[in-house]
Amino acid sequence: QEEQILDIGEDNVWRRQLRKEQDEKARQRKLKRDGEAERVAAAAAIEGGENLVDGAGNERVSMRKLFDIPDLYPGRHRFDGCQGKTVIKCGEIIDAEVSKNPEKFGNNTSLMLDVRKIREETDESYFKVVLRTDARGQVVHGIMGDGMVYYPWLWRVAGGDNIIGPWNCSTGSGRMGPAECCTMIQTDVSEPNDAGDFLACFVEEPVGGPNNPVRTDRAIAVVDGQGRVVRPPIYH
Repeated sequence: QEEQILDIGEDNVWRRQLRKEQDEKARQRKLKRDGEAERVAAAAAIEGGENLVDGAGNERVSMRKLFDIPDLYPGRHRFDGCQGKTVIKCGEIIDAEVSKNPEKFGNNTSLMLDVRKIREETDESYFKVVLRTDARGQVVHGIMGDGMVYYPWLWRVAGGDNIIGPWNCSTGSGRMGPAECCTMIQTDVSEPNDAGDFLACFVEEPVGGPNNPVRTDRAIAVVDGQGRVVRPPIYH
């Protein structure tokens, strides 16, 4: 009887130690997931040009503090007064400035406002990875200019949420082209998600190349789901 009690006691000690080790491993996994989730959220915010906010709507982390985001358009005129405004109000702000200084804007007295919405997980194109390229669309630079490509959301397969990416679209001799980069990404994530969608790629060429030339009659504004301008529109 004493031996049996001792065995039970040793078993309990072992189980407590095992639970302790399992709890610690679970804690480490959670810390890793939280860190990865922060990175994924940061990537999403960078694509959208917005700041991370907590559940109460308070600014939590500034993207400028997390990443030194390269300015793709140094020297281009920006309409700072538009940030946070509605599209209609932004158009009024732009036209007021342009009408006062037409010589700075191709002798136009008003500009067309080219409105583009930030990507959100509820968009139909949510399953696409954005491949930001050079101006000619020949090599993938990524949002940070380092060849790294990010997918900003989780990829749900068999009921489980998976963090995918980032992918390094650089090679020993330089950067991959969009087709090679996309093939690598799709090889890495070959399973469809629970909605039946396979991961796809969207090539984004910056303004200024042959397929996306600079225009003197427009300003490009990026808005959120509520139709408010998330960063100063750029004249190009």
